[in-house]
Amino acid sequence: MLAAWDQLPGESSKAYAAFCIYRDQGPRRSLDEASRVYHSKPAQAANNAPSGRKREASGQVRRWAERWHWSARARAWDQELDRVKRSKQVEAAEEMAERHAKEALMLQNKAVERLRQLRPEELKPRDTLSFLIEAAKLERLARGEPTERVAEEHYFADVKELTDDELAGIVASGRGLPPPGGMPE
Repeated sequence: MLAAWDQLPGESSKAYAAFCIYRDQGPRRSLDEASRVYHSKPAQAANNAPSGRKREASGQVRRWAERWHWSARARAWDQELDRVKRSKQVEAAEEMAERHAKEALMLQNKAVERLRQLRPEELKPRDTLSFLIEAAKLERLARGEPTERVAEEHYFADVKELTDDELAGIVASGRGLPPPGGMPE
């Protein structure tokens, strides 16, 4: 099956060459620029030197663009390039995660090896406590448990005690109800 950006059945080599110029200009492409490049002399195109005034797209290029749906095909090309780019980014992230996991395992092995060489009498009480706390955190992480607990306090004022002005102020500000003891500032 042909992709939208491939040469279509019945599309001449010249029309397809002009389309490729248009397609490869990227998201800011224009028929005028594609036509200028297509019709430029080879030496002038190589030097990318303008020939004076800016040319508008030739009638032939405009007819090809309309007949062969260049705009839609170029949009499909842009989407394909974006899809490939995203796919490569996902692949690179997966490779990075795998590499980091392998490196982490190597570091863990080195740390365990070093810990086995330690004699308990060499450890200061502060070191022992630090090892215990870090080991507990690592175990909790490995088991998918949080390493810290955060509590949130919520205050709910008795709406019956608020004046109409206070309620209007709360609604207008988009903030929640004030804590007991008064309006927020």
